[in-house]
Amino acid sequence: MSEHDDEPVYRCHVVAATTDALREFIDEVRPDTGCRPVARKTADGGVGIDVYLHESRLAQARSAKSAAAVDITPVENTTENWQARTREVGQGNRFATRGDHPHGLGRKE
Repeated sequence: MSEHDDEPVYRCHVVAATTDALREFIDEVRPDTGCRPVARKTADGGVGIDVYLHESRLAQARSAKSAAAVDITPVENTTENWQARTREVGQGNRFATRGDHPHGLGRKE
């Protein structure tokens, strides 16, 4: 368990004028960049990346030394999205009925 387990997680878009400034921010703050982080050029010639931060870490990131060189924009509360998607999932074991098992090309065990 983490000290941040009860805090919402935000997906934020971080934009810097240069890749060096973005790299310095990421090295200092150490945000979760997801499983395949990709920095992309922005329309104004900068470079941006999406990161995930707990609410308290977002406040810390904004006050980091390297934060002056980047723009941090919260895009969505991923915790709310996750909770809404979890409510869509049915309860119980859908394969509990004897003989009711997945069909398809996969290996049946």
